[in-house]
Amino acid sequence: MLTGVLAVACGLSAPAAASSIDGPSFKQLREALLTAEELPGGMRLVGDDQARGGDSDFAAWDRCDNESSKAADNVRMISVGYRKGDRHVGMFLGAPGAEEALAIVAAKLDGARRCPSTDPEDLPVTQWVHPRLGDASLVFGHTAIIAQGDVLLYFSTRGIDDAGFAALAEASARKLAKHFPSS
Repeated sequence: MLTGVLAVACGLSAPAAASSIDGPSFKQLREALLTAEELPGGMRLVGDDQARGGDSDFAAWDRCDNESSKAADNVRMISVGYRKGDRHVGMFLGAPGAEEALAIVAAKLDGARRCPSTDPEDLPVTQWVHPRLGDASLVFGHTAIIAQGDVLLYFSTRGIDDAGFAALAEASARKLAKHFPSS
């Protein structure tokens, strides 16, 4: 499960050898993410990475059994991070396909309900109904997981208040819907 700062901080694995991948291109993925101009004033890009391959964040994880379904073998992924002072916005977007994206959100929500964490550092998981983010979503703390069309976005902020986080998550969902409409 994704914890703390998104994959931007860790970096993604190097791109795999060229092979056929269905779905959106890296350029299409990048264009669907918020830009510095769409973020709170003065934030600047601090990380930008792309990869293709399997990733556990793009598999339906069973929190209770501590097991995941097989991650898609060849998923295009992109991560970006922006920062100004103690404010940080991170986005990790991949294209596992609509069915898998929805299954990932459902599995994460189900696992959180069936096996709540006893760690006081963990934040409660809630499902946003209104405003609805994407085709399916869940939010914990200042992290949102949004399934939209064929893509899945992990969106996280630090140093930004609740209202700011909500506004940015909603803006991210609208931009995803514009670039990747539901089937």
